[in-house]
Amino acid sequence: MANDADRRRLLGMVGEDPFAPPAPIAPSPGDVVPQPRSYDRGPVVGVRQTFVSLDGPAASTAVCASGLFRAGVATATDAGGYPITFRIDPAAGSGEGYRLDATPDGMTVAAATDAGLVRGATTARQLVWRDGDAITVATGLIHDSPTVPLRMLAGWGLYRDHDMEWALEVALEGKYNRVLYNWWTATADEHLTARDTALVHSARDLGIELVLELRRQALGPGFSIDDPAAVERLLAHYDDAVAHGFRAFGFLFDDTDHDAFELEFDLLARIVDRVTDRLGEEPEFYFCPRFYWFPGQADYSWFGDAVMASMLGTSGPRTMKQAVKRQREYHRQMAGVLAEKTNVYLANWWSGTPADWDTQLGPEWTDVVGRPPVFWDNQQMNDYRAGAIIPIPFHQRPPAFAGALAGYTLNSSRPLSGYAPASVTAGDWAWNPDGYDPAKSFGTAIARFFGPAAVEPLAAWCQLFDDLFSPRAGMEQHYRAVRRLADEGTGAELRVRLADISRGFDAAEAALLATAHPMARDAFAHLRREIDRLLLDLRLAELVAGEPSPAALAEADYLVAAIEEILISRLPPVPELHDAARHGFPDHPIPGVSWHMHFVAGPMQAGPHRLLASLHKRAGR
Repeated sequence: MANDADRRRLLGMVGEDPFAPPAPIAPSPGDVVPQPRSYDRGPVVGVRQTFVSLDGPAASTAVCASGLFRAGVATATDAGGYPITFRIDPAAGSGEGYRLDATPDGMTVAAATDAGLVRGATTARQLVWRDGDAITVATGLIHDSPTVPLRMLAGWGLYRDHDMEWALEVALEGKYNRVLYNWWTATADEHLTARDTALVHSARDLGIELVLELRRQALGPGFSIDDPAAVERLLAHYDDAVAHGFRAFGFLFDDTDHDAFELEFDLLARIVDRVTDRLGEEPEFYFCPRFYWFPGQADYSWFGDAVMASMLGTSGPRTMKQAVKRQREYHRQMAGVLAEKTNVYLANWWSGTPADWDTQLGPEWTDVVGRPPVFWDNQQMNDYRAGAIIPIPFHQRPPAFAGALAGYTLNSSRPLSGYAPASVTAGDWAWNPDGYDPAKSFGTAIARFFGPAAVEPLAAWCQLFDDLFSPRAGMEQHYRAVRRLADEGTGAELRVRLADISRGFDAAEAALLATAHPMARDAFAHLRREIDRLLLDLRLAELVAGEPSPAALAEADYLVAAIEEILISRLPPVPELHDAARHGFPDHPIPGVSWHMHFVAGPMQAGPHRLLASLHKRAGR
């Protein structure tokens, strides 16, 4: 029987606070995201010009022009339009900081660096919009700079170069300065391409570094750190990355627990040394340790028959005391081998940060590891929500928490387009945690990506899941509520709500400008398929609640296949992966197989397969 201290330690993995994301608030004219550190607002005015004249370095003017284009505002480099000027000024701050002065006569953005000008451009393009045939400007004076130095858009929402241009756009809007190049499942014979080199340089022009990461789990249990040839094949991927222009790298040892500690740390050292040799200097490096939580918050021996069981060793379940002791020793050994520029991921408190976080972070992590963590945030991740698409604002993280971090990394969810506004809210907090307002940030980000008309139906969508998940704690799944509605015969209410939300999405998409970012229409398509999925889930639950007739069994089989097909549609665009998802996996490794585990196999097991098994059991099959 766990005591109170042990119980609280276990709760720390998913967060102790009830999950309570606020509804979005529609933005007012002049609202911007991220919220600047200092924003002295002036009046919103109409100007006489019918287009915007841009002047300054290529990257910042291009960023401003692309955003204005999507808002229906014409731009030119010729004089005669409303002038927006970008200029380097060492007195305007440092790093990514910038100063913006918007008046009825023009706008000036000044920064000490090109990266600062780009951050200013992402703000400038939010302050000008078209109102009929006229141009409207929100005037004011802004002084701005980030709080968290490293801010990375990462995680399962990204896959190699797929839609990387979209990821860079999300990063710009959220003022991230790192984006993951997700090479987690690279197989031995795969190589980077000229497109990857172009993406690295395109991102760098925006003040964003692409971080190439590989993952131990993807190498499988057959990979041996003792095998020089196997290790050399792994190291060759980092050689390839350096040759293609990457300057930031990472390696993940998460969700695996069968290598000896010293072998793991030796492999980390060999990777960092190899990249150092190729670059001629120590690289910026990110490491996810096997125990990416405080000692005892979890233990792989407690995962039972997890899908990844082959990677978790053969130990029987450890006691809490044994787990804490072993994991503390691991962290102590890790502290002794980390290179100076290696950042270490910490990924706990998935839902909310406890009030006494500061009394835990130091003694449980920073003091032991010898450096503050880069916090890997799973708050928005939907693999533990049965794959449901629920874009929610970043919330329940106190401002002071940001100051205790070396960096912040958002584990973005799938699909990237559907979570674009939610991803921006996390960047907003990391940029300016003291000024962060989750409801306001979410509403502004929704309007930026999906248009103002999308705020209301997305608020209704989020409220629907809030009701389905209630009470919100731990591993959230909508299937419990769907099964209850079916058993009570009250599914009609859910169908009505879904129909209302669907009409709202239709109206919001119809209101989009022709120049809107393609992510918007992609997101609406995914959200409609998610509505279809909920309707299929409900019908399946109603069959389980009814008589297990042959017709019911046949319909249930069809429904399960249809649900699975919706989930497969969200997988990375790897034809072999899609074929295997439908027809069975071969013995050889397939790129992207982990995405199937998280976003197809897991969600199917959480609901449809269990419901179908229940129906077959009642039918005596």
